[in-house]
Amino acid sequence: MLSLRDHFNGLAQGATQQNISKEKVASTIALAPPRPLVATFDQLTESTFSQIQRLQRQIQNLRRTRDLLLPRLLSGQIDMEAIDHA
Repeated sequence: MLSLRDHFNGLAQGATQQNISKEKVASTIALAPPRPLVATFDQLTESTFSQIQRLQRQIQNLRRTRDLLLPRLLSGQIDMEAIDHA
């Protein structure tokens, strides 16, 4: 449906508020893949999308950690010399 956005925007009419009629939307043909193909795609890509979600959560956690630590490092609240460099 996102690929039809430009098509629908081109059909919109109105001087101040752009609108599109229900009939124009209903008469638009949208192709959809067969359900078995979608199911196969889901099975093949599930682990990849799960990993993407895990990595996005890790990135968020790392950003929060950075945002907490950086001001403390710059202000001298955290002494880097006291940290063991093992």
